Amino acid sequence: MRKWKGSYTVEAAVIVPIMIWMMAAVMCMGITLVKDVQMQDEHKCVETMWEVEDFYKYQAVKEVVK
Repeated sequence: MRKWKGSYTVEAAVIVPIMIWMMAAVMCMGITLVKDVQMQDEHKCVETMWEVEDFYKYQAVKEVVK
């Protein structure tokens, strides 16, 4: 019975670092995904601004032609 007393310490010494690395990896992937989504949203916003700008340019040209 005496030899099993330290087994929890050994198991914890192996499992805790593995769990910490796994949580760090998941957090890094989450941060990467958030940045990707933000970048896509930024591109959509810029495209929308370009579309509006092009529309106003078209309207100005249309008025000049009349």
